[in-house]
Amino acid sequence: MKFLLLIFITFIFAEANEIQRVDDILKDINELRAKNQECQNNLDDKILMYQNKILKLENIIKKQKKMLKPTPECEEQNSFPKLKMKENAKIQSFKASAFRTNKLAPIYSDLKGKVIIDEWEKDTSFTSAQRTSSMIKITGYFIDKVWTKAKKDMWIKVEDSTKR
Repeated sequence: MKFLLLIFITFIFAEANEIQRVDDILKDINELRAKNQECQNNLDDKILMYQNKILKLENIIKKQKKMLKPTPECEEQNSFPKLKMKENAKIQSFKASAFRTNKLAPIYSDLKGKVIIDEWEKDTSFTSAQRTSSMIKITGYFIDKVWTKAKKDMWIKVEDSTKR
């Protein structure tokens, strides 16, 4: 009987340790839940704070955009004129045609007509497929009735030539 009593007491102590262990686990779980809830609350607070900052910044951006929009008064006060392309700078293409100089004519190196690179006698024939309102681009010319392609840019004034 003592033996049974001894086994029974040992069993109770063994069960008591197990109950104590389960109680400790529950206590740890409750502490972890409390810490998790605290972290979640802090995170929610920070999210709300950053959302408010974003809203403030978006409002600032809207105000700045409104300030940047030109008003009719600003457009009237603009001292810079609207830029337009010069008429004689618009190059027009057309079907290649033959031309002839109608007088002793200077030949220019560019569209601006500032640098004279040659002078052609009256009735010199040439071809072109591009022009502006004041200049014709020489794409080729005739030497002893043989057409030669122009190797460099050459321009002649419209009034110095006649279409053949």
